[in-house]
Amino acid sequence: MGKNTKSRVGNHRSSASRNTRSRAHIVGVALVSTSLWSASHAQADVVAFWSLNTLNPLGAPNIMADVGKGTIDVSGFGLDAQVYQGTTLNAESGFTAGTALGLAGMSANGSHLDVAIDTVGFMDLSMTFASRRSATGFASVTVQYWRGDLWADVETFSPNALNWEVRMIDLTSLDALEGGVALLRFTFDGATGSTGSARIDNLSVTGSVVPAPAALSLFACCVARGTRRRRID
Repeated sequence: MGKNTKSRVGNHRSSASRNTRSRAHIVGVALVSTSLWSASHAQADVVAFWSLNTLNPLGAPNIMADVGKGTIDVSGFGLDAQVYQGTTLNAESGFTAGTALGLAGMSANGSHLDVAIDTVGFMDLSMTFASRRSATGFASVTVQYWRGDLWADVETFSPNALNWEVRMIDLTSLDALEGGVALLRFTFDGATGSTGSARIDNLSVTGSVVPAPAALSLFACCVARGTRRRRID
């Protein structure tokens, strides 16, 4: 094999090796950048949390969040609002059982409470809370969200009639709730006794932090630099 042929073969191998390293570099940069972005995107943080431990629903119907920014308005319960023994289920660290928000009596069928949450900087929301009812209490609770022109149904559930349980309401597909003030409504129905009750405790709304524009720009820059390097090689 002549020198020129060997030289061309060597150059070809060297070029192929550089291209392989370049492609590996680009893939590595993309994977690391994507992983960093995905971790930020998927991180679930508390947007707002209510322990409901210091209640006076008749005297102070607007209950401020203990964590984050938000308000629960129980004025829709009227004089049927009640305060019961609470639970530690779904409570944030450091919060005791305390009290729970309740509603009682057949006359309260159709009553509602409204939840307002500041969701600026968050997306892919989810809501969890502890709930229960008595045997003759409110067997139907409908959760709705304010769409901008009307209340739209999200889910209807029946609280456990024996024990406290944690309920999760998936709000990830409701883009209208993100990046502003999210409005949710709980409407209670189905009580069949004069003392039939339902109660809610430790209501929490979580979400993923919206990636900062700088992080997205860094991701795009890393990919672009890797692409340019491959072309040069």
